[in-house]
Amino acid sequence: MGRNVHFELQGLRGNSWTVIEIFDDQNAAVRAAEKAFRTTTFTAVRVLRERFNPKDGQFHSFEVLYKGRKIRTSKFDVIKPTAGCEKVSDLYSTDGRQQIGELLRDSLDDWQLTPLEILYGYDNYLRLSQAGTTLQGAVQRAAVAQVKMTGEAVGERVKKLYSLIDEAAAALKALSEAGFPVIDEERFASLLAGLEGEKERGFLLCGAIAQDLARCRTGVEKLRRLLGLMRENHPAWASRIIDHYIAEILALRGVLDEVLGTRAAVERIFAIATLLGSGPGHGRAPTGLAARLARFMEARLLRQSRRVLERQLVEAIGQQRRWTQGSLIEEFRAIARVAQELGGNLQMEGAGAGLVQQLEERAARFLNSQTIASYLETCKTPAERLAALLDLEPFVLGADNKRMLANYMLPQLTGPDEAFWLKDEDSPARAMKRLADFQQRVLSSTLTRFTRDQLADRLDALCVILLEKAKIFDKLRASRMPPYDAVMRIFALIEQGLLTEGRAQQLAVEEARRYMRSKGFVQQLAALPDEQERKRRLDALQRKLARFVPAAETSAAEATNDEAGRG
Repeated sequence: MGRNVHFELQGLRGNSWTVIEIFDDQNAAVRAAEKAFRTTTFTAVRVLRERFNPKDGQFHSFEVLYKGRKIRTSKFDVIKPTAGCEKVSDLYSTDGRQQIGELLRDSLDDWQLTPLEILYGYDNYLRLSQAGTTLQGAVQRAAVAQVKMTGEAVGERVKKLYSLIDEAAAALKALSEAGFPVIDEERFASLLAGLEGEKERGFLLCGAIAQDLARCRTGVEKLRRLLGLMRENHPAWASRIIDHYIAEILALRGVLDEVLGTRAAVERIFAIATLLGSGPGHGRAPTGLAARLARFMEARLLRQSRRVLERQLVEAIGQQRRWTQGSLIEEFRAIARVAQELGGNLQMEGAGAGLVQQLEERAARFLNSQTIASYLETCKTPAERLAALLDLEPFVLGADNKRMLANYMLPQLTGPDEAFWLKDEDSPARAMKRLADFQQRVLSSTLTRFTRDQLADRLDALCVILLEKAKIFDKLRASRMPPYDAVMRIFALIEQGLLTEGRAQQLAVEEARRYMRSKGFVQQLAALPDEQERKRRLDALQRKLARFVPAAETSAAEATNDEAGRG
């Protein structure tokens, strides 16, 4: 396959899909899926063919395998299976209006109308009923979704829905002809006071608002009008109605973007979070309509509107398009920034518990063979590739994603690339230091402990090969350097970062201990005529021992030091 295609093996646990592994070969992915399904760890598994389009930065998915229980969807599944509408009041309920919004989304967005305006504005209802087959299609899709719960025939459910719609339209027409109250912003409080004792006060206010909003051409104009009517001292029932209107207007296409202003993806996320009251620092302070919206949100008067904003935030996080125009590290840095800023600060009533998980899932989508290959394209050597991957690591969220990233690191140290690390044309010491430096980066990373150890051990193994190939200790012995000086030279190799932690440093310590056990070591120190110089050298040795020799091994070395000191 081309470099822009890969295959994701995903497993289903509960209601969430998890990326298990990524493959370049479809057959290998299918075989792994069969094996994963047999383990019964997942209720279902699937293989997705992901094609990356570098022009728009998006992935396009195609399912090539699915095993496990699956509910097949159809073109009618616009809304979730739900209990049917049995009476007119069901159309006006929050769930009923949500279904209307989902079924008529494109038309409502084009018309800049809300379900509330359709239900409480007779002229708006007429516009819908006369718009070709728009209403008919919505009724049919609703009927198909509802019979999954009621069990009745689709034809009967369609007739029942039309009967309810006709009944609601007739009642709305009668009330509209009688006349809804007229809203005057300066006298709005008096209007609410006059409706206080009315049995149908909620219906009358909803109708009055729908009638008032008919003068506005766009969703933003309607939002401005409603926020102008909102007051913190209004009766709770009136505030709830205005909140429902605002929530449905915020759900209209383009309204929130215009309120927030044109922003980059991450800044837009922070701007929505600011409206939700996530605290200072998340984007610039809101102004204009956004500031008024934030004020009422903070006063807890816009509960339904808050839920709409939460959904908008979740959608912004889950969008397919990249947030940034830069390299892969810029994308992961942006994801990590959102997690850091919002992960523990943003309290979301509806979807807050899964915010970090959604960010991890977003990161997983961009952690595949195509994006990694593109990211490493300018790197010429395994060292440059490993460095680039370690640069990326701090911004990769989630243990699963860390493990996936490590899967791209290990091949840089093995197979055909192993020979690169063992070249020592310039200097064995330089080659070993490079390995030791990379090992320190690995050990100080936030990779999982297993992958840290795996990479560190591999770097150590390469360092040992170089150490033995260069015959550093053999050459030291051949130089007949005094034992004390040889010991200090060996510890200097560790201190200068030329030896990796693990077997390489262990070999150095063992070589140092061999010198320290020799008679010449004690004799060299004992022969020093200056007692202060002898003490200085012993103190320096003791510091090295404390630093590089395990505690269990220092007792014998201390005994040697004591003997030299008495000399």
